[in-house]
Amino acid sequence: MVRNRLFTKFLRDIGYSKGQLLSVILLSMLGVWVFSGLDAYWRSLDTTVECYFEEQRLADFWITLTMPDEDAEEKIRSIDGVEDVQGRLSFEVSTAVPAGAKLMLHTVSDDITINVPRITNGGPLRDNDSEGCLLDEWFAEASHGRPRLLDVPVSKTVTA
Repeated sequence: MVRNRLFTKFLRDIGYSKGQLLSVILLSMLGVWVFSGLDAYWRSLDTTVECYFEEQRLADFWITLTMPDEDAEEKIRSIDGVEDVQGRLSFEVSTAVPAGAKLMLHTVSDDITINVPRITNGGPLRDNDSEGCLLDEWFAEASHGRPRLLDVPVSKTVTA
């Protein structure tokens, strides 16, 4: 008997405060919707970044040596936990584009195994291509796709 009266009072109280009940339900739904959206966005972004890191084989660590000796790569390769090592030579060069832009030039050995460039236009360099290079896409767009680098024609673009 008490149970029926409590339930009747509960229904009556809900009837008196329909607006408040509706606002609590709507706010709860909005909170769940925003949380779900942000969680899905974060998971998608994390998956995209991980896939990019794996596809391009991005390096975990960079070691910069100003005057490396011939055995530098072998010494680094002998460190426990090091899976692969790839050396590259980097230097800054001047270009023939307006505003005297500087360009960081990276040279690598024959086969790129770490930090593989993602080619967005053109194709990979061939072994017999002595006049080609990979160029950052943003730099190519800023210089209208026709920069001259040390009088070497640019034939490919890449997003690093």
